[in-house]
Amino acid sequence: MASTQNAKYRFTVKEGQPTASGKDDAPISLMLEPTEGELDILEPGFMSLHLASGTSMSEAHDLEKKLNLIIKSVSFTKL
Repeated sequence: MASTQNAKYRFTVKEGQPTASGKDDAPISLMLEPTEGELDILEPGFMSLHLASGTSMSEAHDLEKKLNLIIKSVSFTKL
């Protein structure tokens, strides 16, 4: 029988360290930080969405704001 968990998360922009090969290649991610509850599959740990190469910090922050406005919760269903 399937069981579903829901938790509320906030999306936060995180910038990694640039590689030795270039100055504008630092990976940018959106980290999901729990605000109400936490999904069992993420304990202990965290989830991040890695953005495509070439994504600017401005684009990442725009996405962060949009996702925080429109996403109510994150769920996981175990089958």
